[in-house]
Amino acid sequence: QIELLETFAAQAVIAIENVRLFTELRDTLQQQTATAEVLRVISQSPTDVQPVLTAVVSAARRFCGADDAMIVLRDGDEQLMATHEGSMPALLRTRIPLDRSSTTGRAALDGRTIHVPDVAALDPAEHGLTIELARRTNVRAMLAAPMLREGTAVGCVLLRRPDPGPFTPRQIELLETFASQAVIAIANVRLFKELESRNVELRESLEYQTAMSDVLKVMSRSTFDLEPVLRIVLETAARQCRAQTASIFQLEDGAFRWKVGYGLHPLYQQAEARTPILPGPGTLVGRVAAAGKAIRLADAQADPDYMPKEAARIQNMRSMLGVPMMRDGKLFGVIALARDRVEAFSDKQVELVQVFADQAVIAIENVRLINEIRD
Repeated sequence: QIELLETFAAQAVIAIENVRLFTELRDTLQQQTATAEVLRVISQSPTDVQPVLTAVVSAARRFCGADDAMIVLRDGDEQLMATHEGSMPALLRTRIPLDRSSTTGRAALDGRTIHVPDVAALDPAEHGLTIELARRTNVRAMLAAPMLREGTAVGCVLLRRPDPGPFTPRQIELLETFASQAVIAIANVRLFKELESRNVELRESLEYQTAMSDVLKVMSRSTFDLEPVLRIVLETAARQCRAQTASIFQLEDGAFRWKVGYGLHPLYQQAEARTPILPGPGTLVGRVAAAGKAIRLADAQADPDYMPKEAARIQNMRSMLGVPMMRDGKLFGVIALARDRVEAFSDKQVELVQVFADQAVIAIENVRLINEIRD
């Protein structure tokens, strides 16, 4: 009988150990599955962090034994509820101060996980906001893991329960893993957007350099004929600035006269060709001449001082840009661009058109000097 009892005892130990190993294996598998799900969402959302945050709170709630999960992001001296999953009140879009009176604030400022098995046991003098929010949302147990980036918390992942009781060490460890994944996702999106912005800048720079090269090639080939050079200048400027029309006006006998255009309606071109323009507020060219600098019109058809509205309607001109052409420090002409929509020209586009204006002046001066030498 003693021997038989010892056999039963040994079998009980084996059973207990099997259950323990099986439970650990199951928990490990669940943890790996949860982290894999989040990593998959991270890989699929390189430019949008919200799906990742949603996946994090969903996995944290399911695998960390919580009734409720949310992510709180840091915004200056405040905290903003960013995403939430669960049946408990979320306080979404509610801003709360970033201080040690809240569980998430304490976790963010201390840079460590804060475990509250029972809110009722907290000191009201130190945890006033936590107690107030818990009372309003019927929360008793909380767990907040900071989302740390380079030693500074950018937010927290928060778990809540309506009943008091501690979270297990494995649940705490898993929540900290989810918090780290959320930080990786936020950093990835930031880096991807910075890279995308840089690529756009490089692409624009390459396009501008290519455009300049095209203009210079035409200038080198058109030794005596000025019109092809000015046309390629206007066409390139319009294309690079997403404008529909462009014109060059040159100063002659105290007035600016239309010389060459791109994308113009025949009736509008005729009106421009027969109308000399004097400095003044009534026209775009006149304003550039009066100011001696680039002028942007938000909407020519809505501008009370802009006079040739009938002609502008023929061409459907809305937003306009005029840039001076200078020679020896004196105003020599004006390049004018127009869009068929209300869309302001950017500072970078103004700088680009100024470069084209300088090239147009060089081309005009080169042809004049070559013709003088030939004569």
